[in-house]
Amino acid sequence: MRRLEGLGKALGLAALWFKEAGDDWEGVPFEPLTAYSALALEILEDLKEEPFPTHFFAQAGNGEMAAAMTVHFREALGDRSPRIVVVEPANADCVLESVLASQPTPDMGDLETSMRSLASREVSRFAWTVLRGGADAFLSISDYAAEATVILLQNGEEDDPPIRTGPSGAAGLAGLIAASFEPALTGPLALGPESRV
Repeated sequence: MRRLEGLGKALGLAALWFKEAGDDWEGVPFEPLTAYSALALEILEDLKEEPFPTHFFAQAGNGEMAAAMTVHFREALGDRSPRIVVVEPANADCVLESVLASQPTPDMGDLETSMRSLASREVSRFAWTVLRGGADAFLSISDYAAEATVILLQNGEEDDPPIRTGPSGAAGLAGLIAASFEPALTGPLALGPESRV
């Protein structure tokens, strides 16, 4: 877990944390829900000695990663759990479409997005069951927002080291950046200078 000082300061936040992929995944089978649960538990372990984040922006394809994070955070932290914000590509936002329709609803778009790992037509049953009542907000973002965030991370900000990722990996942070500069979102999401993301 890396604290990004410069980027957090640039966004006007108390702190911004970024989970990096690393070699510490050896021995974890790539069964998506198992991997996402392992990631959630690792995040909880890494942050146990810090004040816990106020917000967690989770990218979603079929919603399973966001759902796994939601389940683990809500179970481990209860009322202290961060606000969960689900972020999807605008051209592949099956979770948001489902929330708007109040039932699982396929995305009828072309699924063309640079966030290819998040291009899902349908929300998974598990994710729908968790996210419909467990997540706090849902955002869709443009490819441009994710691609610009990839460049931002690769360049680093002030004292932050460069981080290599693709548009799918940058989607959650791209959602945070978009929300931070949109007054219509900062209020409802309670994003401000004291936020820890």
